Amino acid sequence: MPDYKLEQDKCQDFLQNFQSEYDLDKAHKYMEMLQDIANRASRVLEIDLNDLLSFQNDEDLVQAVLGNTKRYVSIFSAAADFLMPDPTSLEGGEDTFDILSKQ
Repeated sequence: MPDYKLEQDKCQDFLQNFQSEYDLDKAHKYMEMLQDIANRASRVLEIDLNDLLSFQNDEDLVQAVLGNTKRYVSIFSAAADFLMPDPTSLEGGEDTFDILSKQ
């Protein structure tokens, strides 16, 4: 049975530190995606398994994701929540949640 805390740590490390060797404009591809989500410019964090494999050549992690995708969606979601940056701007302004959370 996998140690899911260790797996979440691996996912956080990947999201925080992955750098594409092909797209040099995107220094930290997944952190930029998280910033877009925080700014409400996007609602989706799409993980490319080729990126995951190339990050630390961890075939076991990729196979675990493929074999238990539902669990790893939750693990990556928790990792993304932990790493989510503060918004730098809100696309479309504040919504009801923003207003209520300030009260």
